[in-house]
Amino acid sequence: MEVKTKVSSNLLISPNTTESNFTAQLSQAKNALVEPVSSVDAKNFFYTESSNVVNGGDAKTDTYVAYNPADTSAFNTAYVTTGAVGYVDYSFYIKATSTEDNSKVALTSCNLRYNDAAVTEKAWRVAVFANASADNAANAEGVSTTLGDAVSILTPAGATNFTTTPSISAVKTTSALDEVTYNTAAVIDADIDAGITKYYYVTVRLWLEGEDTTCNIETFASLTNKYTLDLTFQIGKSVVGAQAIGSAASALTYATVASTAAGVTLSDGKLSNGATPSTSPSTYVWHKVSDDSVVAGATTNAAPAAGAVAVDYYCIITATDGNIYRTGTVTVDAAP
Repeated sequence: MEVKTKVSSNLLISPNTTESNFTAQLSQAKNALVEPVSSVDAKNFFYTESSNVVNGGDAKTDTYVAYNPADTSAFNTAYVTTGAVGYVDYSFYIKATSTEDNSKVALTSCNLRYNDAAVTEKAWRVAVFANASADNAANAEGVSTTLGDAVSILTPAGATNFTTTPSISAVKTTSALDEVTYNTAAVIDADIDAGITKYYYVTVRLWLEGEDTTCNIETFASLTNKYTLDLTFQIGKSVVGAQAIGSAASALTYATVASTAAGVTLSDGKLSNGATPSTSPSTYVWHKVSDDSVVAGATTNAAPAAGAVAVDYYCIITATDGNIYRTGTVTVDAAP
């Protein structure tokens, strides 16, 4: 899955604390196989054995196992799978400079898509965590990266859990459910005054909620490049925090770098925007435009080799600044 995060005027974003890396947009990508878990606070997660699930997906009895992100072997055994995780985190820093009193900093849009189409699965949950620096901090280095309480837990519109009486509930312990609050406005700072600069360490956590009524033993998601989560943060007196996971067409785009029919354009080892391609993970990933498939063996800045017919490609490049860049369409003509 790729998470694209865009910020508005007077906000900047970076994957790390390096001041020169703060820009207007950030792309981060992680691949993962996500299996259902449940949580009331987005910090402590639980799951149940497959033998304790009825056909509709609800647990037969309130008997659960605590999810351990440091050791997922038991979790994978329960789901009879390999390499699965309960949730995926995306973390970054935001720099905010307020131009008016009583401004708010908020996640104003949270948009999940699959292969550029709307996602109909209702079991998705997105939690937002944020830690703030002191006023007028010199840099982001002092911001705590410890996970505090979630600012908000968002659901798709119309999502509901199995237990709704007396309240919507999720798993709190190995033997009990408890009330969970969804879709409060995702505001990470409710009051920043004019002339103040602050830094925030933000974590966005994504999972499939096992207590959702559409979630059953067969529900899982392989978070490949076909999934995209678009986030927008804004600052101002009138901004409104997101109160649901949307799934509309998105206007967010990659930061594009130059390319030719020969491949990705480099100058002194740098991309056309000055970013440096990383050495790990794989720097260059070429895709066919027609079906978005990855081209095996095409792992350098050179375009894929010519074949029997002309083919259109694009390349995704990971840079050392944590951003992900994309070329325009590169047409490789048929071999003579």
